[in-house]
Amino acid sequence: MEAAGRQASRGVIAVALVVAAMTSFCATARAAGFVHIVGAGTDKTLDLSALPGKPDVPDTTYGSVATTPGGTPQAVTVTGGHSLGALLAAAGVRPSSFGSAEIAAPQGPAVVLSSLQATSPFAFTGGPPVVWDNGSGAQFLVPSTPSGNTNAGETFAGPGGTVTIDLHAGPPLAVGISAAPQPAIIGKPVQLRAYVYGAPSASLQYQWNLGDGSP
Repeated sequence: MEAAGRQASRGVIAVALVVAAMTSFCATARAAGFVHIVGAGTDKTLDLSALPGKPDVPDTTYGSVATTPGGTPQAVTVTGGHSLGALLAAAGVRPSSFGSAEIAAPQGPAVVLSSLQATSPFAFTGGPPVVWDNGSGAQFLVPSTPSGNTNAGETFAGPGGTVTIDLHAGPPLAVGISAAPQPAIIGKPVQLRAYVYGAPSASLQYQWNLGDGSP
């Protein structure tokens, strides 16, 4: 009976080890980084850990990047990074097939880049936009701000490990704002105007946020 009891105990331990190993594997799988590319005739999801070839962005530390929208710039280290252009090429997307790309995390921030900014390694002085897997999921980084670009250098992570790249046919919109009188006078009305360049012929919706809690 004692020997049988020992064998049963060993069996329980073996099962427990298998379950623990499977749980660890599932946790690792859930943490993997993915990039979902949609638009321009494409709908593909890339697993960053299974891409052929070596990452084309060498291990780099970027010294002035906001890790949250509007946050204080800080150093961000990228290990095993893939340029945005390389990821689009891996998905079979040609630069001429889209005019702009919206890179976003589900329920998170978004960055809009022109086709040139998304695919050229020389559009940004700090290097190309890069995606990498830091062990907790996909991360996206715009390294710097070239002249005339409204996107500051920033990084964000994809909840659930996924970053989405939404390709559009037209160029990115440019928005300008003016106020009159300028400077504003305390207690006096101020007239605000918004100008949108590159918009389609369809009507646009405007929403103002003046920072006082009311739209």
